Amino acid sequence: MISPEEACQKIYNLMPDRNIESVSLLSCVESCISENIIAQEDVPSFCRSPYDGYAFNSEATRNVTSTNPVEIDIIDTVPAGKNFEYFNNLEDADLNSPSKPKLNDRKKQDWKQTGMKVMTGGMIPDIYDAVLPWEQVGIKDKEQKILINKEIPSQHNIIPKGEDIKKGELVIKEGEKLTPYHIGVLASLGFTHPRVYAPYKIGILVTGTELVNPENDISPGKIRSSNNFSLGATLQCMGHEVLDFGIVGDSKKKLAEKIEEAVSKVDILLTTGGVSRGDYDFVPYVLEEMKAKRLFWRVKMKPGTPLHVSQYQGTPVISLSGNPAASMASFHLLLAPALQNNGKRQTATSLKERSHASFLAKDIKKKTSSLWRFVRGKAWIGNDGVFYSTPIAKEKPNMLKTMIWANGYIVVPPDSQAIRAGDKVNFIPIDK
Repeated sequence: MISPEEACQKIYNLMPDRNIESVSLLSCVESCISENIIAQEDVPSFCRSPYDGYAFNSEATRNVTSTNPVEIDIIDTVPAGKNFEYFNNLEDADLNSPSKPKLNDRKKQDWKQTGMKVMTGGMIPDIYDAVLPWEQVGIKDKEQKILINKEIPSQHNIIPKGEDIKKGELVIKEGEKLTPYHIGVLASLGFTHPRVYAPYKIGILVTGTELVNPENDISPGKIRSSNNFSLGATLQCMGHEVLDFGIVGDSKKKLAEKIEEAVSKVDILLTTGGVSRGDYDFVPYVLEEMKAKRLFWRVKMKPGTPLHVSQYQGTPVISLSGNPAASMASFHLLLAPALQNNGKRQTATSLKERSHASFLAKDIKKKTSSLWRFVRGKAWIGNDGVFYSTPIAKEKPNMLKTMIWANGYIVVPPDSQAIRAGDKVNFIPIDK
């Protein structure tokens, strides 16, 4: 047997390299970006208004008081999306051009006494450097003029160019997992098909003559298969493609045929059941007969001791326990870090690194063992701001229902004595 940390790293090292593909924005959520994303433009690309109100030049408000307000001529309206580049460099512009609204009769020296009505998000022409919301100004002559009764500093209420993202800024680092918020940023920068690490194609094969599909009625001695669904759903949540190869009974010949078929179609094969020491636990022996390369069999942990990991024709074959909770424990604790690999060849995130110190809220019964125990538990932050955890009642490897309540595992080191409420323990959270 090997330690859980050793098993985690061996599985990680066994994983095949991930391909890189260009994927549409809505299809790459939960994917890992394969390159640094550098902004090629400012966001926003222009100065804009945060309010519905009026844009003007702050110099017009110098020495203004409540008894001596300044009057600003409103020469145009700026809705969101309107381009006012023709006001740039007004000093050099031809003010007699008919394309300049209401400016053809103005002199160069008095453009500072003008303003524009602006809408939220509207572009601020370069000649203006301040904005006031409509409720903070006086309205005159049916909005042809406004009155301002206080000095306004330059850049007041101006959303500057590049406030969100500056050109040349490193926005997303290679290897980051793309959330919906990353997708929004990519869209704002003009990316339509970012390059991401392709998901793995993962096969699931469950073993056991006692298993039937969920739609079937069950007769005495039979149970409905759940491992392929809980594992498959978890893999899909991680963004991987899942191929279900169904149920194979306790037949060495049929098992070998199914494994042969599966490895030709997937990057990684997961099997469940048939890895303990029972008379019909054929999986390790069938793989041995097929000349698969065994990396290890059995891990110093409970649940999930009878984990078998091998490689057949270059494809990793991860053989998990048939007990639903035990198979999920092995998956979350040992396999998930490898499947969450962002494409870089680094060491696996260790169990220790994933652990968080917590205070136990309920005793864990003494079960002296030379194995690491991972007790399904629930963790939360109390009203006092302290991180607590508690074991789930009736915690047994074959009890699937308790997995609904748990959000992680309480770590009990080998040869531990009874752990009491109030003791400090490590807790490993799982993604659900």
